Amino acid sequence: MKYNQQQKMLKLLIEFQQDLLLNINNETSQQIIKLLNDGIFKLSKEKCQGLAFDNLVHDLIQQISLKIVNGNVSFNTETRKAWSAIVNTKKGPSDNSLAYTLLNLFHR
Repeated sequence: MKYNQQQKMLKLLIEFQQDLLLNINNETSQQIIKLLNDGIFKLSKEKCQGLAFDNLVHDLIQQISLKIVNGNVSFNTETRKAWSAIVNTKKGPSDNSLAYTLLNLFHR
């Protein structure tokens, strides 16, 4: 990702985190918030750029996707939009296939 795309991704992750914080409804939501806290901290370091940034974002999206699948998470409309924006920003061949599957389930 280029620098401006990285900044956009950080902004989207922070918005998603804020939406979750406003709507904490169970332990899985709290675990996702913890993943976001750790991920945002790592991503905002100066030396985290380029491929390292991309890999961390990919891992974070996969970890959150697994939490969503394995937990009882219900997103409100705003949180769902924020998650969709994150997943759609990180497009690539076979990138985040679990995340895309979840996204499709959200919109049924």
